[in-house]
Amino acid sequence: MYQDLNSKVYEKLSEILGLKFKTQIKNSCIDLEEIHLMTDLLTQKEQYVLFLDKRVIQFTTKEEFIKKFIRHLKENLQEFNDEYKQLRNQEQNDMFIDKTYIYNRDEHLSHCSSKQIALLEKMREFLERESE
Repeated sequence: MYQDLNSKVYEKLSEILGLKFKTQIKNSCIDLEEIHLMTDLLTQKEQYVLFLDKRVIQFTTKEEFIKKFIRHLKENLQEFNDEYKQLRNQEQNDMFIDKTYIYNRDEHLSHCSSKQIALLEKMREFLERESE
């Protein structure tokens, strides 16, 4: 179900933006939860609202989405880095540690980081093309 919803949100997002990044987002630890089209009832201005990773990105243009998504990826990568440092600190300073947990968490962080770095590079390419 989770992967199904993720795919449906990705497909709709890709349709709206005209961007293809399925390879990079697949198994990237990005949780695309929902996408909505919101209309301001006073001004009739529309904007998209994307719920992902328990956060929200609001955008009206492709360029705005790309910039905000890049910011989101950078924040995620910083969180992964912070958790990695915390695990290293725990490993060095705690007498009783679960080495299997630390190993598995390291593997997960490494996987998510590498996938999101590839996604970040793809978004930067898109942004360059938008700027030309």
